[in-house]
Amino acid sequence: MEEKAVKLIRSNMKKIITRRGSARDPLYCLVVFALVTGAIVLVRKLDLSMGSVLIPALWGLGATLPLRAWEGDLLTFGLVAPRLGKNLRYFLLSSLVVFPLYSFVFQLYVKWGFPLPAITAFEGVSVAHWLLYNFLAVALFEELFFRGFVQGRFENWAKTRFIAPGAVFWIPILVSSLCFALAHMAVYLDPLRMAVFFPGLLFGWLRARTGSLLAPILSHGTANLVSMLLLGSVS
Repeated sequence: MEEKAVKLIRSNMKKIITRRGSARDPLYCLVVFALVTGAIVLVRKLDLSMGSVLIPALWGLGATLPLRAWEGDLLTFGLVAPRLGKNLRYFLLSSLVVFPLYSFVFQLYVKWGFPLPAITAFEGVSVAHWLLYNFLAVALFEELFFRGFVQGRFENWAKTRFIAPGAVFWIPILVSSLCFALAHMAVYLDPLRMAVFFPGLLFGWLRARTGSLLAPILSHGTANLVSMLLLGSVS
């Protein structure tokens, strides 16, 4: 009788661990990350006419196609009905702190003669067109992949592997930010793109604090906008 009880407990624990994040989940997640990044590098190398559409789409597909049946509610990915007031509050307060500081550091960076990324401000399109593309394609699908898919899976895994709340909170954020930076460096073949690791920390923190992708998407889109304005001011 006791042996049956032990087997039942072990079976239930195995199901719980598998559901919340087995040891295979991080590897599985990183394989998907490598495949999607490789596909995007190829799209850029081939210089396809639809590249600007394909690249965000690949991030979105990379996040959603690997979904398992038990993840159908998408809670892992932050795709829940957001508390609008909470998300806007976190977005606005973090923006008031981070973006003025970022602008100050950028001016020092330029003043001290450090190289800038090879980006043309707004890349020859209208501001309205760029804003729509930036928020509804780039920010949306990149956040779905990095803060939704990557951070969400590592959150599930961390909950089964760590006791310390700090580790459970920060390890997924660090992993998603590192993947975010590595992808930008690989896609654009520019080591300076690794700097996006730092805004990635902000986006990950917003995702963890709000439980939603809304605040990270708004912050991501705004960060891109601020970067374009700053680059335009020195070009």
